[in-house]
Amino acid sequence: MLLGPDVPVDSETEKKLIFYMRERKMENNMPVIDVCGKRTIEYVFDCLASFNRGINTINLRGAGSNISKAVEVAEILQKEAGIKVENSEIGSFPVHNGDDYVDISLIEITLNGDEIEVNSNDSSFILPKSAYIDYPIYHLLFDWQLFKNKELKFFVDTQLITIIEQDGTIKYQRDVSKEKNEYEEIRDVFYRCGLLHPANWRKIAKKISEFDDVILGIDTNILYSCSISEHLLPTLSLINRNEYVHTPNWILFVIPSAVMHELEEAANIRDDKGKLQKIGRMGFRALQEIIELSQSPDITGVALVIVGEANPILYTRIELQGLRQDFFRRSQGNVKSRGSESPPRPRLRKTSSGDMIIRDEFKKFLKQIDFHKGIFFLTSDKSNTALAQAEGLHPIYFKQPYAKYESTDQFEEFELKPKGNQKEISMRVPIGKLIYEMAVQFGAVKIKNGSDEILIQCDNKGDNLDYWIHRNLMIEKSDFNKLTRNYEGKLDLGDIMCLWEGFKKKFQWLEEV
Repeated sequence: MLLGPDVPVDSETEKKLIFYMRERKMENNMPVIDVCGKRTIEYVFDCLASFNRGINTINLRGAGSNISKAVEVAEILQKEAGIKVENSEIGSFPVHNGDDYVDISLIEITLNGDEIEVNSNDSSFILPKSAYIDYPIYHLLFDWQLFKNKELKFFVDTQLITIIEQDGTIKYQRDVSKEKNEYEEIRDVFYRCGLLHPANWRKIAKKISEFDDVILGIDTNILYSCSISEHLLPTLSLINRNEYVHTPNWILFVIPSAVMHELEEAANIRDDKGKLQKIGRMGFRALQEIIELSQSPDITGVALVIVGEANPILYTRIELQGLRQDFFRRSQGNVKSRGSESPPRPRLRKTSSGDMIIRDEFKKFLKQIDFHKGIFFLTSDKSNTALAQAEGLHPIYFKQPYAKYESTDQFEEFELKPKGNQKEISMRVPIGKLIYEMAVQFGAVKIKNGSDEILIQCDNKGDNLDYWIHRNLMIEKSDFNKLTRNYEGKLDLGDIMCLWEGFKKKFQWLEEV
């Protein structure tokens, strides 16, 4: 490479020049990060990941009830990370509410990272002995790898999906040749991290926003799919029936104790070596969802309560059904399988008696209170929807986005398109969140960046609920060295960990003991 006419440079100078050119290119196409009702720390580290790439300026936007959260994100970045607020503007954003377009308020904040102290490549971060790394570390490292290589490939036994970045747009490509079970599991990952939304999400948001205050009964499947944090709350923060008054302003989530019983059953499903099977990992993921909703100080206007008492007779019946299924699975496992086939993997099916207990406990709770506003029962089970309708519980059915998923093998981030030429609102999916959900779904996943393969695992033994709450993932030291070997991000990983430790005390959920 030549720097100016006929002036040769060494490889180190060439590397710095390439990085500088990337920086200038990204600066000319200033990225926009939209705050859409999810966790505050997600947006903080998403902004930091952009600055880590060498981008100098980003545009932070908050629409509807997200304006205050956007301001908080900007204030945190200014106070804790030395980011400057260059400008802020108030405007409006036309959102389609089902019948017509309604203008909702919009704030745009320009953030500048020129004064961030540049990483000296002499990081004070040391991989802990437990080999678990925190969310911001693997988020920033893999985001950097995506920026540098323009793609990341995810494997379990064979390749599952590829993330491609082109001109600032991220696309998610799945392998259409996968078997049906892997095909469905990838769909579940996309749905749980917010790449896919319920097919009737607009109707759901419009229905619930008719009321100032609402009480929502929760079925187990809503927690498994993280539909409250990833689908309901974000769309409610954007979609509204009115122009200036945003509703609802208070939501009470009611979880029947039978739901907790089902999650306990799921969380205890392990193999002979004590490792969590898939449904066991889903049980822990659902518990993480409950803790986030009930104890996170940055999820405002939301309360959660667990209601109902154990019914020994019905619960014993469910336990006996599970015991019979367990004996059957064990007997099948002792039979020599034909060829290379493995014994059938266990599947946890919800029983009709379990659905009945869930609805019954929600009805008993409603009889004990004097509330005459919006009361709904949320489920993604068609049969439970029909029965709840017959019992007068006003069910809301979360329709799975099967048609959209099956119609294409390439996905982009979920967007709200405005009326006119204004830039759409995008519900960004941080790379760290996708990696976490892939690890939860499959237990372990390999990520190929360039010529390196990195193995990432979730807490497969259920050793510590904190690992789930803080989204920690396990990595071997050799793989971590591969990740950091060519890391040239602007931010020092040691500084990021100091920032994260402070945030955990303010925004996370359990006290460390």
